[in-house]
Amino acid sequence: MKKTKRSFTLLELLLAMSLLAMIGGLMAFKAKELIDAYGFRYEVAQVLGKLELARALSLGYGADIKVVFQEEKKGGVCRVFSEEPALKKQTLLFQPISCKNIRSLTIKGSHEVLFSGSGWVFPLGDIEITSLRGKETLRKSIAVALKEKAG
Repeated sequence: MKKTKRSFTLLELLLAMSLLAMIGGLMAFKAKELIDAYGFRYEVAQVLGKLELARALSLGYGADIKVVFQEEKKGGVCRVFSEEPALKKQTLLFQPISCKNIRSLTIKGSHEVLFSGSGWVFPLGDIEITSLRGKETLRKSIAVALKEKAG
Protein backbone atom coordinates (compact mmCIF):
# COMPACT_ATOMS: atom_id res chain seq x y z
CA MET A 1 0.00 0.00 0.00
CA LYS A 2 1.17 3.40 -0.95
CA LYS A 3 1.07 6.21 1.59
CA THR A 4 -0.28 9.51 0.28
CA LYS A 5 0.48 12.92 1.70
CA ARG A 6 -2.38 14.60 3.48
CA SER A 7 -2.90 18.22 2.40
CA PHE A 8 -5.56 20.92 2.72
CA THR A 9 -8.18 21.31 0.07
CA LEU A 10 -8.72 24.59 -1.69
CA LEU A 11 -12.03 25.07 0.12
CA GLU A 12 -10.39 24.66 3.55
CA LEU A 13 -7.69 27.20 2.66
CA LEU A 14 -10.25 29.75 1.42
CA LEU A 15 -12.34 29.30 4.55
CA ALA A 16 -9.33 29.83 6.84
CA MET A 17 -8.22 32.91 4.89
CA SER A 18 -11.70 34.44 4.98
CA LEU A 19 -11.94 33.92 8.75
CA LEU A 20 -8.55 35.57 9.24
CA ALA A 21 -9.61 38.50 7.05
CA MET A 22 -12.82 38.98 9.05
CA ILE A 23 -10.96 38.91 12.37
CA GLY A 24 -8.36 41.36 11.00
CA GLY A 25 -11.09 43.72 9.81
CA LEU A 26 -12.78 43.71 13.21
CA MET A 27 -9.48 44.34 14.97
CA ALA A 28 -8.66 47.27 12.66
CA PHE A 29 -12.06 48.83 13.34
CA LYS A 30 -11.64 48.52 17.11
CA ALA A 31 -8.03 49.73 16.94
CA LYS A 32 -9.17 52.96 15.25
CA GLU A 33 -11.49 53.71 18.19
CA LEU A 34 -8.71 52.98 20.70
CA ILE A 35 -6.23 55.18 18.84
CA ASP A 36 -8.76 58.05 18.73
CA ALA A 37 -9.45 57.72 22.47
CA TYR A 38 -5.73 57.69 23.25
CA GLY A 39 -5.16 60.73 21.02
CA PHE A 40 -7.94 62.64 22.80
CA ARG A 41 -6.55 61.86 26.25
CA TYR A 42 -3.01 62.75 25.14
CA GLU A 43 -4.13 66.12 23.74
CA VAL A 44 -6.18 66.85 26.88
CA ALA A 45 -3.03 66.25 28.94
CA GLN A 46 -1.08 68.59 26.63
CA VAL A 47 -3.69 71.35 26.90
CA LEU A 48 -3.91 71.01 30.69
CA GLY A 49 -0.11 71.12 30.82
CA LYS A 50 -0.13 74.30 28.74
CA LEU A 51 -2.71 75.84 31.10
CA GLU A 52 -0.65 74.88 34.15
CA LEU A 53 2.54 76.31 32.61
CA ALA A 54 0.74 79.55 31.73
CA ARG A 55 -0.61 79.82 35.29
CA ALA A 56 2.80 79.18 36.86
CA LEU A 57 4.58 81.67 34.61
CA SER A 58 1.91 84.32 35.12
CA LEU A 59 2.44 84.05 38.87
CA GLY A 60 6.23 83.90 38.56
CA TYR A 61 6.55 86.90 36.24
CA GLY A 62 3.51 88.79 37.51
CA ALA A 63 2.25 88.99 33.93
CA ASP A 64 -1.12 88.45 32.29
CA ILE A 65 -1.18 85.39 30.02
CA LYS A 66 -4.09 84.46 27.77
CA VAL A 67 -4.61 80.90 26.51
CA VAL A 68 -6.95 80.68 23.51
CA PHE A 69 -8.46 77.59 21.90
CA GLN A 70 -9.36 78.26 18.26
CA GLU A 71 -11.72 75.80 16.62
CA GLU A 72 -10.91 74.72 13.07
CA LYS A 73 -12.48 72.33 10.57
CA LYS A 74 -10.61 69.32 11.89
CA GLY A 75 -9.93 69.86 15.58
CA GLY A 76 -8.43 73.04 16.92
CA VAL A 77 -5.31 74.89 17.99
CA CYS A 78 -4.34 76.01 21.49
CA ARG A 79 -2.30 79.25 21.48
CA VAL A 80 -0.81 81.44 24.21
CA PHE A 81 -0.48 85.23 24.19
CA SER A 82 1.26 87.65 26.54
CA GLU A 83 2.53 91.23 26.43
CA GLU A 84 5.32 90.55 28.92
CA PRO A 85 8.74 90.92 27.17
CA ALA A 86 10.50 88.70 29.73
CA LEU A 87 8.25 85.78 28.74
CA LYS A 88 9.36 85.84 25.10
CA LYS A 89 12.29 83.59 26.14
CA GLN A 90 9.82 80.89 27.19
CA THR A 91 9.52 79.33 23.73
CA LEU A 92 7.79 76.20 25.07
CA LEU A 93 4.89 78.33 26.29
CA PHE A 94 4.24 80.05 22.97
CA GLN A 95 4.38 76.98 20.73
CA PRO A 96 0.84 76.27 19.49
CA ILE A 97 -0.61 72.83 20.15
CA SER A 98 -2.47 71.28 17.24
CA CYS A 99 -5.45 69.38 18.65
CA LYS A 100 -6.73 67.01 15.97
CA ASN A 101 -8.86 65.03 18.41
CA ILE A 102 -10.42 67.93 20.37
CA ARG A 103 -13.53 69.59 18.94
CA SER A 104 -14.03 72.26 21.59
CA LEU A 105 -12.62 73.59 24.83
CA THR A 106 -14.86 75.96 26.76
CA ILE A 107 -15.02 77.54 30.17
CA LYS A 108 -18.40 79.13 30.84
CA GLY A 109 -18.95 79.41 27.08
CA SER A 110 -15.60 81.12 26.45
CA HIS A 111 -12.75 79.68 24.38
CA GLU A 112 -10.10 81.62 26.28
CA VAL A 113 -8.59 81.64 29.76
CA LEU A 114 -6.78 84.63 31.23
CA PHE A 115 -4.26 84.10 34.01
CA SER A 116 -3.53 87.41 35.72
CA GLY A 117 -0.22 88.19 37.36
CA SER A 118 -2.02 88.58 40.69
CA GLY A 119 -3.21 84.96 40.62
CA TRP A 120 -6.75 85.34 39.31
CA VAL A 121 -8.15 83.09 36.58
CA PHE A 122 -10.86 84.43 34.25
CA PRO A 123 -13.35 82.89 33.72
CA LEU A 124 -13.36 80.65 36.76
CA GLY A 125 -15.69 77.71 36.31
CA ASP A 126 -15.91 74.28 34.75
CA ILE A 127 -13.65 73.43 31.86
CA GLU A 128 -15.33 71.28 29.22
CA ILE A 129 -13.25 69.51 26.59
CA THR A 130 -15.10 67.53 23.91
CA SER A 131 -13.53 65.01 21.53
CA LEU A 132 -13.75 65.53 17.79
CA ARG A 133 -16.17 62.65 17.34
CA GLY A 134 -18.17 63.74 20.39
CA LYS A 135 -17.76 60.38 22.13
CA GLU A 136 -15.77 61.69 25.10
CA THR A 137 -16.23 64.83 27.19
CA LEU A 138 -14.13 65.95 30.12
CA ARG A 139 -15.81 68.31 32.61
CA LYS A 140 -13.93 69.57 35.66
CA SER A 141 -13.47 72.73 37.64
CA ILE A 142 -10.50 74.53 36.12
CA ALA A 143 -8.85 74.83 39.54
CA VAL A 144 -9.25 71.07 40.13
CA ALA A 145 -7.99 70.22 36.64
CA LEU A 146 -4.87 72.32 37.14
CA LYS A 147 -4.19 70.86 40.59
CA GLU A 148 -4.55 67.29 39.29
CA LYS A 149 -2.19 68.01 36.41
CA ALA A 150 0.38 69.56 38.74
CA GLY A 151 0.12 66.74 41.30
